[in-house]
Amino acid sequence: MPPLKIVSDALLQDLMACGQADVVVGVATFNDASTIARVLDAVLESFATTLLRERTVVVAADGGSGDGTLDFVRGTAASDAARPFRHPLRTVHRIGGTYPGGPSGKIALRLLLSAAELLGARSLVVIDPADADLSAAEVTGLAQATFRAGYDLVMPVLPRAPGEGPLVTQLVRPVVRALWSRRLLEPVGMPFACSGRLAVDVMRRSPWAQLPEETTSALWVAAQALAGAWRLGQLALRERRQAAARRGSLVEIFSGITLTLMECAAQLPGAVLARDGSEDVELLAPPPRGLDRQVGIDAEAEAAAFRSSRALLEPLWAQILSPETLAAVVADSEGAPRLREDAVWARAVYEFLLARRRGAMARGQLARALLPLYQGRVASFLASIRDLDAEGVEQRLEALAVEFQRQKAAWRSALGPTAR
Repeated sequence: MPPLKIVSDALLQDLMACGQADVVVGVATFNDASTIARVLDAVLESFATTLLRERTVVVAADGGSGDGTLDFVRGTAASDAARPFRHPLRTVHRIGGTYPGGPSGKIALRLLLSAAELLGARSLVVIDPADADLSAAEVTGLAQATFRAGYDLVMPVLPRAPGEGPLVTQLVRPVVRALWSRRLLEPVGMPFACSGRLAVDVMRRSPWAQLPEETTSALWVAAQALAGAWRLGQLALRERRQAAARRGSLVEIFSGITLTLMECAAQLPGAVLARDGSEDVELLAPPPRGLDRQVGIDAEAEAAAFRSSRALLEPLWAQILSPETLAAVVADSEGAPRLREDAVWARAVYEFLLARRRGAMARGQLARALLPLYQGRVASFLASIRDLDAEGVEQRLEALAVEFQRQKAAWRSALGPTAR
């Protein structure tokens, strides 16, 4: 479908009025009036200072906000006159468009990529409207890396406490490292930036009709870049008070990321799946130091969630998991998962990816079935690192990633019929 088909006439007119842009900052919004002004301050400060010589545009893809979010984006909110950086020396275009059907990660990403293409952008920086810790320096760093330093994709690296961010460390990161053979630390991290060339390529090549509505933009774009001959980098950012500036329940967050990961794996080219080992992704600055704080995850609650779901979901798991894997997962008579073992967890994840590949059941059903197993893994992992220092935790995370890499060979032919 051509880009213009998902851009309303009103938004198209606004984009045409902008002419061309060097830097486009895109944001997917939905009822974000309570946070968007603070986030825009950082963007506009960057535009008015370190990006002053560039042609800059802010574009919002809105899912139907009813709280005045787009007024803040466009600069028409009553309070906007008193905000800093409202009048930079160079014109800053602030536009937004509403797409029909309610919030959709897939449509929002598609609209932002289309806007970047229509504006001839050299850089697209995608931000989270709830990221209150976003700084002007971060916006500038991401933009300049993609239109001056020659990187096609720049993903963030965030400081973490031991055991923090298990959805990334226990699932997304090791899967991406194994299947794409690249050591990308934050595959779902925000903010991120891509070159205009990559934005156009993702826009035109993505099988939009097949993607879930909950598509996680950073992960989808990263997977497309990892599969091609694009130049990737990682930029260290400061700590976020909200781990990844995401909102929503665990079910919503897990579903969006897992569905996107499954679709990325299902679309994986055979030549990429044929790769062995893994390579680092270049760091543009020294990685941030880890944080020394308690992880706010209740391991007992995670274990209880696994136990309470076991009786209900075991018949469903039997349709997805091999008898050997299912027996390993539910072996303990007291209901405690054996997912402490990296080999068992990796095998279970691969079998879920294979179930998606062969269309064993609806994608949403697969994601819901995986969630309790993930919770059991989180509980087991946190228990296993309780007495370890930061270095010991890093060794455990590395061992998990290596196990996913090791098992890749056994699953290669099943996951990709064109792979060796």
